[in-house]
Amino acid sequence: MESIEKIAEFLLEHGLYRTALEMHEEICLQGIDNVPVLSDYFLQDPSTVEDLPAFFSTANRKSRIKQAPSHSRKGSTAGEEEKGHRRTESGTDLQVAVDSLRAELKEKNERIQVAEYELRCSKEDVEALRSELKSVMEGGGGGGAFEGDEGEAAAHEKARELGEEGAIKVYERKCLNYLVKNYLVSRKHHLSAITLAEEVTDQDLNSWDEISFSRVEPPTLLELYRYFYGTGENVQLQKVEEEIVALRARNEELLLENGKLEDAMRTIGELQAEVEELKQVIAEGIPDRGLDDEELPEELEAEQQEGATEEEKAVEVEVAFRIAPLQLPEFRKVGAAWLEENARLYEAIEDVAVLGRRKNGPVLILGDSLENIIPSILLKSRKEILPLLLVTIQRHRDAKVRDRLTNVLFNLIKRPDEQQRQMIMSGCVALARLVGSDRTQMELLPQCWEQIGSKYEERRVLVAESCGALAAYVDGSMRVSLILSILAEQMEDKNDMVREAVVKNLAQLISYFDNDDKYSKVEEMVLKLYYDSNSSVVAAVHAVLVPVFIEWSVARGKLLSKVLPLFLGEVGKMMKHMDPARINEHNASRVEQLFDTLCALVRKMYEVVLVTSPFEAGPRATPAEKTEGERKKEEEGKRKEHSPETPGDDDDAEKEEEVVDDLSAKFGLTADPESVYDTQQVAALQRQFDEYLAGPRKARLAAAIKGAEKDSGDWTALAYVLEEFIPEFIRVVTAYEAAEAPRITNGLSVVLSTLCSEFGAVFTTHVVEPCFKDILSEDSTTLSTADLKATRGRLTPVYMVGALTVHGGTERVIAELKEMIVDIAEERNSWNKSFVQMLRDCITLLCTKDTLLPKIVTLVSRELIGHPAAKVRAQVMDLYNDIIPALYATDLEKALLPALVTLSSDVEATVRRATLRPLGALATALESKSQLETIGKQVEALLKGADHKTMCEMAAMFASVVPNTETYFRDACVLPCLIKLTDANSQSSSTSNKTELAKLLFDAYRSFNGCVITPETITRSIIPGLKLLQGDAAYLDPNYKNMLAKMIRDMEKAVSKGEHAGKAGTPKRSAGRGRGTPGRGSPAPEQGQGWRSVMRWGQNK
Repeated sequence: MESIEKIAEFLLEHGLYRTALEMHEEICLQGIDNVPVLSDYFLQDPSTVEDLPAFFSTANRKSRIKQAPSHSRKGSTAGEEEKGHRRTESGTDLQVAVDSLRAELKEKNERIQVAEYELRCSKEDVEALRSELKSVMEGGGGGGAFEGDEGEAAAHEKARELGEEGAIKVYERKCLNYLVKNYLVSRKHHLSAITLAEEVTDQDLNSWDEISFSRVEPPTLLELYRYFYGTGENVQLQKVEEEIVALRARNEELLLENGKLEDAMRTIGELQAEVEELKQVIAEGIPDRGLDDEELPEELEAEQQEGATEEEKAVEVEVAFRIAPLQLPEFRKVGAAWLEENARLYEAIEDVAVLGRRKNGPVLILGDSLENIIPSILLKSRKEILPLLLVTIQRHRDAKVRDRLTNVLFNLIKRPDEQQRQMIMSGCVALARLVGSDRTQMELLPQCWEQIGSKYEERRVLVAESCGALAAYVDGSMRVSLILSILAEQMEDKNDMVREAVVKNLAQLISYFDNDDKYSKVEEMVLKLYYDSNSSVVAAVHAVLVPVFIEWSVARGKLLSKVLPLFLGEVGKMMKHMDPARINEHNASRVEQLFDTLCALVRKMYEVVLVTSPFEAGPRATPAEKTEGERKKEEEGKRKEHSPETPGDDDDAEKEEEVVDDLSAKFGLTADPESVYDTQQVAALQRQFDEYLAGPRKARLAAAIKGAEKDSGDWTALAYVLEEFIPEFIRVVTAYEAAEAPRITNGLSVVLSTLCSEFGAVFTTHVVEPCFKDILSEDSTTLSTADLKATRGRLTPVYMVGALTVHGGTERVIAELKEMIVDIAEERNSWNKSFVQMLRDCITLLCTKDTLLPKIVTLVSRELIGHPAAKVRAQVMDLYNDIIPALYATDLEKALLPALVTLSSDVEATVRRATLRPLGALATALESKSQLETIGKQVEALLKGADHKTMCEMAAMFASVVPNTETYFRDACVLPCLIKLTDANSQSSSTSNKTELAKLLFDAYRSFNGCVITPETITRSIIPGLKLLQGDAAYLDPNYKNMLAKMIRDMEKAVSKGEHAGKAGTPKRSAGRGRGTPGRGSPAPEQGQGWRSVMRWGQNK
């Protein structure tokens, strides 16, 4: 008994009142003698039982401990006298306490309902007053309080007159910038102030002295507003505003009171939980079955009347069995260790009892748990947690928790690949659509800024992708400031993958720009990315950024005034620094990309010209008149029109929507299908445009150059084409020497061809051709002879390939080409031999046109070979070398070979000599033995009675033919002819002629380097020829003489090694290309190695 009293004193001393009460009730039920300490403490004061909730609350525990009197067995005589009476009344007192608590709870619930009703009425009053204020403001122009307010109206009229005086002055702009910046700083809008300071680059916003030394600093914006507007005489408006201020104050008070009521309800809920636990103890183990507050009194009363059932007795035994182990020290130690290790989890589980009853309770629980759950989930399974994460971020009330969870969303995967980034971005876009623009700017965009300096390139790519994907869900001011600044900074990233992502998402961002305030910045970024060093970045620029930039410039009206001059100027800059003789692949590919961009711009320019024309497009085509392709396009446009494009933060956003494309891959530029002309309307506009250009010359020029009237506006688009674009394009072609390079000429001709094909045949005939002819014509041009030569050499191929081939017809092109060939050959009409290379380049480009190639072959193989002038026939032979690569073997055999056979027996030696080069080209292009025999016979015929020039031309032809021709032609024709040429040269009496031909023959023999040669051929043809050439070595440079002797020794050494070595290196086939072409044999090891070593030695020398 003494130990029980010590335990009771310990429990009371340390404030363990619930445990002491349980102990007291157990002692009473088991019939053990009462413990005086417990009886006196719990039964001496009836208020103790009546105020059980306050007694057991955490806030009153310390005061209870201090106020509790110390008890002992000797000093408790008065308590012992009353313990019996108190014990009999304990049950009744507890029931009274429970009833009192329920009455108090009911009273507080009624107070909460009244407060909610008052709050709702206040909100309705505020809305009504706002509507009244809006109606008063809208009706201010009529009567009422605004009638007779002539002073204020006059002031407003004067202000409007001052505002309409003209453009804002520099002083005014700087003054307003200074006032706005100070106002933003004073209202703590620091981010907006920083953005303003970044955009205003020509002014120091912190110094008034920079604006004016002689003027006093003006008042602040707030002072100006209050002085000029806030002190007006509008009494009605002032009353309404005062009422609004009073209502807002009342509303704030009600909201504050509502918050207090919510706290009180939360406290009541906690007290109710404690009361239920006490009732379970008082009711001798009656289990709590989760009944609602309204059902509990009746259920409790029924249980008290009926007594415990068999099931309740079983539960009672179970409770007794479960409570007993709590006294074991080992169990206490295990529980304390677990609680110490999992304190956070235990607190979270306890919070569920309270949070689970609230309306937003599950969201609060998820907000506390997700941050710790996600790191333990496998990477491939984390996508399954996205819906929970997004809903929690959307609905959680605590901004700090939302910020942490948003950071978790961005950092869901440490180094996300492309698909994982797409998953994260889809989540971000879905969240942005749920929360709206304000929260997107405040919560999602800061996460982008934080990740911009990540050490992982995958995370930096994610930042760039988020800038494009979230552009549709933020305000326009945020797009042109923060998001554009992020992409501009990432554009300097050293990683190619990051810059490529910047390209694609910059295109997505600028598609949402609703004005051209940032055009200069965007243009600078586009050009910098256009010339990026990485090919994948450049490819993305051309595939994504440039098309969007062009469409955006069209929408903002910048295509003709900014974009076209920009890229045409870039072409000129590139060509200015290019040497036509040494154009590297990098520069050539860049300028070709510029040509592609120019072609796209020309197509858009044509659309702008038609759209802004003064003509009527007419009605749209009826469904019966539309083609199948037009109907499909129209259906596709309607489908996209009804697909979700903009974010929504209302309940409709929760409905299921069929999204065709990905949420994060949308562009802001859209076109109403009704605003797009169909094929019938475009044809009508083109027809009227052609009639306009084909009218009387005076009217056409006046209308096309000065512009046509349309709704009081000029046709500036056509004026730009005539007065600026075409003249500037011609200037770029003629001003730079790089235009003479074939690749550059081809690119320029493609741009001109696009212009002519888009604008039509009438435009080409009446606008383009006169512009070029005026410059190329000798009569109409004002150029000097040198300038005319350069202009013709650069402009003619572009004109013929780009303009004449589009709408001129093949007959006209062939006629122009024939005339130019004759003029150059006979050197008339200011044409001369210096234009031969230009003519050859022009022929090469024209041969790429399938419709022109047969006509060109007919021209040079039939019409011109019978021309009476020998110069013309010789000039045609010179063009064969450029035509042969474009023809197949059958065309060569049927068309060119007969023409060469005919001209090889021409009466003029110059013509016969001119056929040698084409014959050599045919020998490298044909493989048939009969065809090569024909060519060999013509070469041998030309060698008979050949003069010195013919022999030199033949030796030079052999040097180019030997490495690329068949073995048969080399052994049967080339080697015998070389021996004859060497023998003829040794008999020449002219020292200069002998020296010139000996050098050419040496080059011809040296061209056998690396060829497959049999020992018999070396013995029979090469060594005798070299020895004959060695006889003329005295006329050569000593280096040539030494190399020639070395070549002879190596050949003799290779033959002397025996027949076996010769056969081992000789291919079985007798025919094959000279340099061991794959499939035609390989070089003999001994002879090839020896011969190549001679060549290396000769070159080193």
